[in-house]
Amino acid sequence: MSDLCTHSRIDPLRDDADRAPDPAAPRPIVIADYDHAQANALSHFADAILDGRPLRYDGVDGARDIAGMLSTMKSAIDGRSVALADLPEEWTAYGAAEGA
Repeated sequence: MSDLCTHSRIDPLRDDADRAPDPAAPRPIVIADYDHAQANALSHFADAILDGRPLRYDGVDGARDIAGMLSTMKSAIDGRSVALADLPEEWTAYGAAEGA
């Protein structure tokens, strides 16, 4: 792999970690681990269907994740803590983006 395909953060374990990056040096290309996560999730989904095994995470897990993210967003917008139980059922991220 090319030296350009590295993570863009400074490695704190390197001797030169306290030095600023050279502005004349080529900018690194960041390869996101998100792409690998998506591929792994789809592979697991297909394998579970083909092998008749249960999914590692189901729709209930996904709904909990989304509720947690919505609660976090509402908390940031309102400037206060918002418990999952206090999140209005009709509140959506789309509404937040539109100022609703």
